[in-house]
Amino acid sequence: MTSVPVAGPLLAICVPTFNRASSLHNLFRSLGAVKARFGYEVEICISNNGSTDDTRVVVEDFAREHAADVRHQVSNIGGTLNIIAVAGQMRARWGIWCGDDDELDLEAIGR
Repeated sequence: MTSVPVAGPLLAICVPTFNRASSLHNLFRSLGAVKARFGYEVEICISNNGSTDDTRVVVEDFAREHAADVRHQVSNIGGTLNIIAVAGQMRARWGIWCGDDDELDLEAIGR
């Protein structure tokens, strides 16, 4: 399942985040498992909403390892606009949104 699909990824997992450096690790661990299992069929899109903590560093470390599409807002644009911004990043046919303090169920993503 790691071949590159002709039409791009099937599923985008979109993560809007703001000042969550300390709570992103559980989500990123589960996103890493999703990428390991589904490869190019899944894209990960992250929009950092002008965080003032170490969120940028945590996000960039994850993105380097898992080829996530990351955008950093210059300032906080508000929660709703950040959700819209991360949706605009996706290329996949389908998308889901994930809270920045959530964890994903690998089997549920597969279904």
